[in-house]
Amino acid sequence: MAQQVRVPSEEWAGYDWQGRAIKRHRVEIRSAFGFRECTAEDQDQAQLAEWLVAELCGVELNRDRLAEAVVRCRGDRMEPPTPGRIARLVGSAVTTFEERFCAATWTGCRRRPVPGWTTWSARTQAGKGRRAAACRSSPS
Repeated sequence: MAQQVRVPSEEWAGYDWQGRAIKRHRVEIRSAFGFRECTAEDQDQAQLAEWLVAELCGVELNRDRLAEAVVRCRGDRMEPPTPGRIARLVGSAVTTFEERFCAATWTGCRRRPVPGWTTWSARTQAGKGRRAAACRSSPS
């Protein structure tokens, strides 16, 4: 990396990655290349999460691959979120997708009952009751 930015490796290794200089340098880099910072309050953050839910979560739930997809921010001239923010964004998108999917599935099942479901469900519930009663009455 030091070679790419034409800096001696000793200086690269000694750079303060947590100080004020890095913050100033990041602002300068974003400005020079026409990027902007992605913030939690940014409307694009919500749009990015919704894009993940609408376009990707239906075909891909692997969180690592979803995180890789967030690099599309570069096309929008937006600095990609930090790894922690990406993890929260992906987690939120997956949770939203799963909630919507379950709600849609449940609604569909309630509209079109599955033949034999109520019989199976009643037998299962009755069986659970008998097993629970047997466990309570058996000596330990």
